[in-house]
Amino acid sequence: MLQVVFLWHQKPVPAHEYGPFLTKMGFGVINTTNFRLGDIAVFEGPPGSYSDPNTGIPYGHIQMFDGSQWISDFKENGFYPGGSYQDNNVNPVVRSLPLFECLRLRTAMLVVYNYSIFAK
Repeated sequence: MLQVVFLWHQKPVPAHEYGPFLTKMGFGVINTTNFRLGDIAVFEGPPGSYSDPNTGIPYGHIQMFDGSQWISDFKENGFYPGGSYQDNNVNPVVRSLPLFECLRLRTAMLVVYNYSIFAK
């Protein structure tokens, strides 16, 4: 669990950089439309979207499946986070953890969340 907490503090800012980070966390790439709780979709940014001023690379988007719908910083209306992603055929890389790892990661994230509340 300490490894997960340590890695979580090294998370990237732009969504498009989450692929290698999620691999370190134990997520594997999946090729399915039968999504399950905890699956994460990482989208490259479509052309013309908000970009990093230093690199010019679009930030992209990241979302997680809660078992019934996709959620990012809000509830998504479908699989694609917006029309520009679908219109430009921006297909994400979807990653998943084995079920046991999902439960372990959820426990670790609750510990991090609780620590951050009580550390203030």
